[in-house]
Amino acid sequence: MRIFNKSAITKVQGIAIVVIILVAAIAIGAYYTTAPKPGPKPLKITISAGPSGGMWYILCGKLSDMIKEDYPGSLITVMEGGGLANLERVNDGTADFGTTMSHYYKQALEGPWDPDRKDQPLAKQLPNLRAIARFSPIRHLFWVVDESPLKSIEQIKEQRYPLKIASSPWGSTPVWAMKRTLEAYGITLKDIESWGGKIFPVAYSQAADLIKDGHAEAFFGPVMPALTELAATKKLRILPLKEEVLESLKKKWGYDYKAIPAGTQLVPQVTLERDTLAVVEWQVFISRKDLPDEVVYAFTKTFLSRPDVIRKLHAELAAFDPSTAWKDVGGPLHPGAEKCFRDLGYIK
Repeated sequence: MRIFNKSAITKVQGIAIVVIILVAAIAIGAYYTTAPKPGPKPLKITISAGPSGGMWYILCGKLSDMIKEDYPGSLITVMEGGGLANLERVNDGTADFGTTMSHYYKQALEGPWDPDRKDQPLAKQLPNLRAIARFSPIRHLFWVVDESPLKSIEQIKEQRYPLKIASSPWGSTPVWAMKRTLEAYGITLKDIESWGGKIFPVAYSQAADLIKDGHAEAFFGPVMPALTELAATKKLRILPLKEEVLESLKKKWGYDYKAIPAGTQLVPQVTLERDTLAVVEWQVFISRKDLPDEVVYAFTKTFLSRPDVIRKLHAELAAFDPSTAWKDVGGPLHPGAEKCFRDLGYIK
């Protein structure tokens, strides 16, 4: 007697096959749910920073460490540079990212340029640039050793004083702020040299050594570690900057200016007795325009992710605010950076 016919056996087998497929699908799904996810893709990038001993070099070094934490296996190269040199390096692909100032980024994209003039920082358009983020203002002051006879910047012209002053290298921005500030007072660098003075466009550590050894009596630029170390043993003071001069720098060149409140200790032995005006430039990170969006996104996300770490690196970084870092950068953001700001909710 036949208990199962052919069609009944076929039906049972079909049900079994379906059950097996469902069980297999569930097992595969469970595996992919619990299996370890692949880690983030390592980055291989070059960042052009500032002179050795300066805040940009410290910042980029720390950012390199942060990227390596977020993207294990990354190869990050940080090179010495300057706010002007970095524009050209990033534009031509020597570096992937760099630090500069918002008004120089704007000029690099839009002009004006005059190839026949040698006394200007930029002489050609640099179109392969895009902004990443603005991070904080940097404040430039006119420092002199306490024993200097100078009490004002006007004295330099009035007395045809043989000023010996140090600032940053020509590929960076403080030295240009110094040049333009002096010119706003009616003093050219050629005037200073003709009066027996000398200009030292050098690294910050060298500038501090020149002042320490008596070869220079003044420095124009920001507070940086080398100046802080110098001020621990060498008493310094600040020559005041006139508001009308700073306003002219703003209108002509795009600089900003701010008052540093009375009571602020800038370096050892220098605590401001009154509100003091400073030349201000807004610092920004830039990248190559043709750098892949995912690389820029990763860089931007790491930079924005630890604001407390960034702020503690240097007094000039204390104002860093990721929520507003996309504003007033001097030109367009890189699409990868803009996407990061949107994903983090800073750009609505």
